[in-house]
Amino acid sequence: MSSFAVRPARPEDFTQIAIIANYYIENSLATFRTERVDRAALLDTFYSVVEQRLPYIVSVAFDDPDEPFVLGYAYASRYRPERDAYRHTAELSIYVHPDHLSAGIGSLMLDNLLGLLRQSSTPSLLLGPVAEESTPIRQVLAVMALDTEGYKGGYGQRDWYVKRGFVQVGQLREVGHKFGRWIDTIILQLSLHSDGGATSH
Repeated sequence: MSSFAVRPARPEDFTQIAIIANYYIENSLATFRTERVDRAALLDTFYSVVEQRLPYIVSVAFDDPDEPFVLGYAYASRYRPERDAYRHTAELSIYVHPDHLSAGIGSLMLDNLLGLLRQSSTPSLLLGPVAEESTPIRQVLAVMALDTEGYKGGYGQRDWYVKRGFVQVGQLREVGHKFGRWIDTIILQLSLHSDGGATSH
């Protein structure tokens, strides 16, 4: 892999995105999905994110300029979108190709997502001009499974977020069940405005 960069996701990326997504569904606690997803289902999420005026990005390698290789994907989505009072809060999803972990790809995508969310408008990400009714995001959540068999007993990923400014604000006990195990989730929060912030519990 000679070089990689981040850009907005495109519909043609989703065959490769599906490969990454299904790897984590079948082999990891990074997602609580248990059934494989197809390209169409992932595209539905993509169009929903774009409609919400939120970023959906990919990291791509440029070894073959005619067919960029998707190294990872990430997006922000409305937190509990059916409840409008949450409209200033977004939840992050970040996935890196399993063959390209620990190469800085996840960090680059997170930095890009947060930078875009801090902007009041992000026309370069959207299929058209930013709508006047676009809602600025003030709080960002990351919800992660605590994989006790993983790095640092599962706290390695938590520490990765903390190093980037997130604060752990909660831990839900045994709310997930996958691979025959009961799984906790950790909730982390980052404030994007200067007059407030998350408080650790």
